[in-house]
Amino acid sequence: MKVLEFFWLGILLFICNAAKQEPRIIYSTMNIKVKPLSPHTLQMTWDPPLLSETLVGYSLVLFQAHDKTRMHVEIFMNHYILTNLRPGTRYKIKLAPLMNNGKLKGSYSKWVNARTPPENKTSSGQSPDSTVKPPSSSLLSGHCSRIGKLCQNMGYNFTQMPNYFNQQSQNDATHELSQFTRMIQSKCSSVLHVFLCSLYFPPCLDDAESATPPCRSVCRAARRGCESSRFKWPYKFKCSGFPERSDQACVGEDGSITHGKN
Repeated sequence: MKVLEFFWLGILLFICNAAKQEPRIIYSTMNIKVKPLSPHTLQMTWDPPLLSETLVGYSLVLFQAHDKTRMHVEIFMNHYILTNLRPGTRYKIKLAPLMNNGKLKGSYSKWVNARTPPENKTSSGQSPDSTVKPPSSSLLSGHCSRIGKLCQNMGYNFTQMPNYFNQQSQNDATHELSQFTRMIQSKCSSVLHVFLCSLYFPPCLDDAESATPPCRSVCRAARRGCESSRFKWPYKFKCSGFPERSDQACVGEDGSITHGKN
């Protein structure tokens, strides 16, 4: 009889120790919904699961034909804008929580099917959504356009696409940038606005072969300010990936462009 009691006591202790080592997560159905915003854009929304404080974000998988893309979604979001998609194309999407060790907790949701609408062709055969250019009065030198209202008064007035994330239109950039509206409005950092805008709406430079990124010091200053607030710094913005102002051209704290080595 005592042997049996020790056996069950051992099992109970094992279960308790396992629970202490890895906090349990209680899932909701997540209720994932997808709707098209344009021929190149889909919007996802979901109900956040009931879970422990060790959640650091979500793993999102986008599947089309034989192409599968995996991306990180920040913990403070329960919506996401998928950009640079193909018009009139079927996609499958699924989502799963990520823990503080970067590993999945539990399984992915069921696949959700979605489709982007086809492009509307004009009488000339061109698609008005394919370039998404602003009015002709705002164009400069054929490839620069006046920066949108969301990022005006930054130290430069014109931008060029594609941006740092290879988004081809200002519409796509605006959709994704809007996901950080709460962070911007919180004013957790005086340079956060410059940091984000220089990523999504880089300055237009005649001799630039690619988008001019923010300087590493801008990223660090923005991160330092926002991490001291209630916001967790977005996983996708790794400051070590941005250049030092002495190495190459980049956008400084006041929106001015430093030119690095001569």
